[in-house]
Amino acid sequence: MLRKVVFICFIVILASCESNPTPVKTINNHSYYKASANILDFSITPDHAFDKSGLMFSDQGAWFAYSLSDTISVSGFSGPFLMTEQNGVWAGTSLANFTLKDHSWEPANSVSYLSHLEQNFKSEGITLSQQLVYLSGHTVLIKNNITNTSDTDQTITPQLSGKLFDNGIHFSKKGNRIEVNSNKTTAKGYIQFLNDVSSVTIDSTTYTTYFKDIDLQPNEQKSFICAQTFIFPEYSWEDEQALIQTVNFDSIVKQRLSEKNKQLTKLQTLKKELFSEEKYTSLLAKTILTLQNNWRIPAGEIKHEGLFPSYHYKWFNGFWSWDSWKHAVGLSYFDVELAKEQIKLMFVFQEPDGFVADCVYRDTTIEAHNYRDTKPPLSAWAVSKVYEKDKDIDFVKYMYPKLKKYHYWWYAKRDHDQDDLCEYGSTDGSLIAAKWESGMDNAIRFDNSKILENVEGAYSLD
Repeated sequence: MLRKVVFICFIVILASCESNPTPVKTINNHSYYKASANILDFSITPDHAFDKSGLMFSDQGAWFAYSLSDTISVSGFSGPFLMTEQNGVWAGTSLANFTLKDHSWEPANSVSYLSHLEQNFKSEGITLSQQLVYLSGHTVLIKNNITNTSDTDQTITPQLSGKLFDNGIHFSKKGNRIEVNSNKTTAKGYIQFLNDVSSVTIDSTTYTTYFKDIDLQPNEQKSFICAQTFIFPEYSWEDEQALIQTVNFDSIVKQRLSEKNKQLTKLQTLKKELFSEEKYTSLLAKTILTLQNNWRIPAGEIKHEGLFPSYHYKWFNGFWSWDSWKHAVGLSYFDVELAKEQIKLMFVFQEPDGFVADCVYRDTTIEAHNYRDTKPPLSAWAVSKVYEKDKDIDFVKYMYPKLKKYHYWWYAKRDHDQDDLCEYGSTDGSLIAAKWESGMDNAIRFDNSKILENVEGAYSLD
């Protein structure tokens, strides 16, 4: 799906010709493109750890994601969906379910933006508005805003709770903070509350946080903020904790809205006049959001930021060479620095002779890097396209010797008849890896091909 969206982005934005931007609307005094709201359906309440019947929202390169609740019994964002382990599992239905004593919620509406998620609930004389925004690639902030909509004073008794699926993850408590642990990942999880807490009850799979009773006058509001962090050991939990304690929720929402609006505006100004209608702005926004949901920060074996081909499909939770280079060209239209990181990512896995691995993974205990083949060398094309955007000659100087070695490798190890036309092949002499190297995978055109040895560890199709 991601590849298709990237190519649609190319169709829309290639050939520069300015058009009028879609009118910008406001939400909670912040601006956003109306055409970017609800462009992907994130509605799912998972009923088991491996439920992929819906889509998940993430940002800032995080290895965890959330969705919008579509079940009346859940008054919290679905998830998190943890890509920190097992190539993606739901920790639970919701680890931040907000309830009030003597009140039951009725869903009102929900909406997704490029910047954040929102959902709203109502009860007799009370409304609950929830917002979820990524503070960083490690932490998400969830704000629960309670409003007294009645004409009398009300006393509310708020609670936040969570329950884990039976998938090897377990809770523990340190003070009023909940820790989320698993023996299947090096990442550590933390749930903490930025309001005064009365008490916390916990066992290995459930927790409930009790807040002090609050008296609300008519039209008065009270906010309860929860932070959920999932952080790998190469990052500082102490630094992240300090950031969480000093953050202003509304300023982070405004910052994310500004970031996404700038990205969308960049693409807007490149549209041909033919594509001036708002539906094409929605298409561009969908492209940005699809790429955003597949964005991952460095962790484990991965030393640069980059994009999965698809977080949602079970076989695509890694980074592929020519996919990465094609994605980088798409990214360069609105995020040139991430595009450079995307290209660099695969060249960490370049061998001394110039060979670049086909695909690589954060956690090789789940799946090993694939050195059985490489992919067509689109990296030079990608570097040239990225260079066109910001003329960063230092980036070209960094990449040039790596690109040169890669191309020399092709002629040394994949040109069996020495006619200066390289063939696809493999490092292990297998036909299947040679098919993968073509990028056409199991295409029948290769079924009757033979494998020819060039030198030790290097084979070509006949």
